[in-house]
Amino acid sequence: MSEKQVFIFGAGYSGKAFARANKQVVPVFGTTRTPEKVESLRQTGIMPLLFDGALTPEISDALEKTTHMVVSVAPEEAGDPVLNAARQAIAAMPALEWIGYLSTVGVYGNYDGAWVDETAECRPVSKRSAMRVAAEQDWLELGRATGKPVAILRLSGIYGPGRNALVNLENGTARRLIKPEQVFVNLDKYGNTSAASVAIALDEAVQQGRIQRGDLVLLVVFGAGLTWAAAVIEW
Repeated sequence: MSEKQVFIFGAGYSGKAFARANKQVVPVFGTTRTPEKVESLRQTGIMPLLFDGALTPEISDALEKTTHMVVSVAPEEAGDPVLNAARQAIAAMPALEWIGYLSTVGVYGNYDGAWVDETAECRPVSKRSAMRVAAEQDWLELGRATGKPVAILRLSGIYGPGRNALVNLENGTARRLIKPEQVFVNLDKYGNTSAASVAIALDEAVQQGRIQRGDLVLLVVFGAGLTWAAAVIEW
């Protein structure tokens, strides 16, 4: 079968970029979880399908003729949602030639500023990155079992039109991520203590057990005249 067809599980920001690069040369199908996003996919040149974790007849039909599949769906605690729903269907795809799985550089963990590449050991720190490593291995295992090439593409920060923090501020769409356990502030107790502010805050945080040996601590200070400084230290 010589005709090409692309299927994108999770046609979000990165998936749409793939579709735009295609320039409608070959048919591209893509999934979204919400009906509200169907029209935006269509305008990008993607034939939209709904996927909420269950394989539908429409998705099964599209997979039958798919030659290249891109997966841009984040894993969950229960595993990779695409594999959970469609592992057998993917393994039986008659025209499939290639699978691309979009992962993250977060799988490398902390290398203390050293260079990493695809040969570096994965040492994930966060639970989310650990789930990514597990998902990568599941996709590679499927590739070995089916004899299909699987490319693991580890993306760094995804920026571009509409994905800029300053644009979000201007549009009023920026969000505050409030995680009290990760931030320590005592300004309300002591007021401005000038150069002693960091030392006092560190002492209190240690006394309360908020900082443990080996923790990475981000220090940020602001002063008069719009002066500021920041540093990351290992305790």
